[in-house]
Amino acid sequence: MLQPGNILGQGDAGVLRVTTAFGNDNRLTYTYGSAAAHVAVDPGTGDVELLDCLVVEDVGRIVNPLTLHGQAIGGLVQGLGGAFLEHLVYDANGQLLAGNLADYLIPTATDFPKIRAIALENHRSPSNPLGVKGAGEGAIIPIGGLMANAVANALASFGAMPNQLPLSPARVWHMSSAKQSTQHDLDGGGNPHAPNLSYGRGKILRSIEDDFSNCGSSDR
Repeated sequence: MLQPGNILGQGDAGVLRVTTAFGNDNRLTYTYGSAAAHVAVDPGTGDVELLDCLVVEDVGRIVNPLTLHGQAIGGLVQGLGGAFLEHLVYDANGQLLAGNLADYLIPTATDFPKIRAIALENHRSPSNPLGVKGAGEGAIIPIGGLMANAVANALASFGAMPNQLPLSPARVWHMSSAKQSTQHDLDGGGNPHAPNLSYGRGKILRSIEDDFSNCGSSDR
């Protein structure tokens, strides 16, 4: 037992000492997976409805399933916010016009209710003792391109080629308005009561050695 007045490190037999070191020799871990989405686009209003969205990741080893699932879903929602809602707008003088949450939209729980995440443990990382890989960032990175691909697929007949985010209703409407106006004139006005939704699907694959073609039903 350490007596009053004694100083750590001066030969006390009862002093607890722990020395440890860790090094990974610059060996990085890479998470890989895929993402797919199904959207419905109204060319007349530019509204995009996310019908289904799925991300699949091989995280090496799952330490806490609930925490990992929350990271994946949270990352997916954050990516969707950047794809559809969040927009930093400046005026000609460089003044930020979206400086509060009334003007800068962020996703809420009701915006994207149909999203799913699957975590796999197919290949453990060789660069750390636990075999773990990252999980939270994997669902954010591909979503912008994924949604652009899905909207482009839905509006393929309009020749739409999304190249900017967010995919706001105004931007989506502008991508389809020119050809839509031309077709409307050719059809003599068309039927204003007819449904006019376009459906599209997109997918993004991020793979090092596995394409997740047999991801099964290990939904986490």
